[in-house]
Amino acid sequence: MGRPGGAAAEHLLAYLAELGLDKAPGLPVLRPDVEDADKYDNAEQREEADLATGAVLKATISVGRGEDSPSAGDLVLVHYVCRRSDQAVVAASREEHGGDGAPVHFLLGGKGRRAPRSWELCAQQMKAGEVCVITSTAAYGYGHPECGFRQPEGVEADEKLEFELQLLRWYPATECSALGLTPAATDGPVFKRVTVEGSGWERPREPFDVVINCTVRRPHEDGELGKGEVLITADSKAPLDITIGAGQVGPHLEAGLCSMLKGETAFFLSPPDTGSDAHRWKVPASLGGKQTAVEYEVSLMHVVQVRDMTGDGGVTKRRIRDGDGEFPVDCPLEDCAVRVEYKLFVEGGLMHNTRESGGAVEFTLGDGAFPPGMEMAVRLMTAKEISVVRAKANYAYDAAGLCTDAVPVRIPSGQAVEWEIELVEFDKAPNWHPMSAAERIPLIEGMKQSANKLFGEQRYSFAKAKYQKALKVVNHTFDASTDGEQQAIANLRLALQLNLAAVLHKEGDLSGAVSWCNKVLDEDADHAKAT
Repeated sequence: MGRPGGAAAEHLLAYLAELGLDKAPGLPVLRPDVEDADKYDNAEQREEADLATGAVLKATISVGRGEDSPSAGDLVLVHYVCRRSDQAVVAASREEHGGDGAPVHFLLGGKGRRAPRSWELCAQQMKAGEVCVITSTAAYGYGHPECGFRQPEGVEADEKLEFELQLLRWYPATECSALGLTPAATDGPVFKRVTVEGSGWERPREPFDVVINCTVRRPHEDGELGKGEVLITADSKAPLDITIGAGQVGPHLEAGLCSMLKGETAFFLSPPDTGSDAHRWKVPASLGGKQTAVEYEVSLMHVVQVRDMTGDGGVTKRRIRDGDGEFPVDCPLEDCAVRVEYKLFVEGGLMHNTRESGGAVEFTLGDGAFPPGMEMAVRLMTAKEISVVRAKANYAYDAAGLCTDAVPVRIPSGQAVEWEIELVEFDKAPNWHPMSAAERIPLIEGMKQSANKLFGEQRYSFAKAKYQKALKVVNHTFDASTDGEQQAIANLRLALQLNLAAVLHKEGDLSGAVSWCNKVLDEDADHAKAT
């Protein structure tokens, strides 16, 4: 597949010239709308000119098998020997020439560690098993600006080199990718081939827990994945339980894990994670510094979602049993009634268990009646899910305004706690977006009454949030068609604005209260409560 621009762009311009449109009076100069078109044009033209003058020469010394050749993006595995003009070997993958015996791998013209450009150009013309000799200038060898291979020691920057290249095999681009060592990086040293697709959408990340089967192999000399010598394994009889970000495995394997979905099986080719003593599981150090690559075969068996809810460790949630439905669409994200069973632990000791003292408790999200850490966690649970939630004191029982049912036992001030929570069920909040004005009016009235109750209980911040939500529905209701509906919406808007003014007044925000009163006066200049 060609680059954007290049010859295609020139053909378009020639066609426009035939039609006389390139010089039509009053028209702007026409150029293909391709991002960085000049860059692509110049690079392609320069490469075409270089190749025409012999920058890369290929001679086949052993023909390959079949009719197919690798394409752009394929994961290619080769053996190579690099020689100077006097035939002195300066680098190689084969053991008889001083290499470690492992094939070299790269995505053909793709992301990740790029091979010398001369290899990429010739590989696209080679068949499986073919051996060729490539002579190239430095600019198409290790000196190419996108080459990720290290130049051999002692080789001059402008030295012309000879490569003996054997194409072992390749895997299709649809199965393969390059990974960086961080989630944001895609140009890193880890190459992946998926053999079994996973399910879902969420990929592990710090501090998720995962359970994997993993086998580490020395890459086979013929490049076939899964065929090499086994170095270490953790199979289904003794799977590996890992916390992402805890340093329990090396960075290359962890980068691979963070790219996977539950149920997925994949191969990863990367530098060996011989690791530090802190790693619970690592490639044996006996491999030594000579081994340039290892092969990981990984099956992601289970993913335990762990979330830092506050970003500072104030509330963490660890899912220990999956619920029904899909996260997050089947979670009680909006304010609604929920029923939960929970156990309360303080410093490891069980203090309370709802299953032994009356059963599930019910509360409404957004009312602030139960600890904020518990509310945060429940909002991100699906029905029947069980999660362990740890909360610092200010997110637990030191929070103001908790109801009597929320504090089942006396908890010392400043005490962090742990809950094991099961979301038994919840009343899904109604979706007001498709409702008619006639349907929305009683919904808004109910939201207002709920906020009024919170205001009467002096729970001002929670009342304010509910008033604001109700006002949002009012302000997005444009289909009131009857006089009665229009008057009801107008009355609700004024009432909610006045109630927000009252909340801010109670909170000491006098300028904010005045601002809401002014909004009321803008609509009703004689309104008694706003003056």
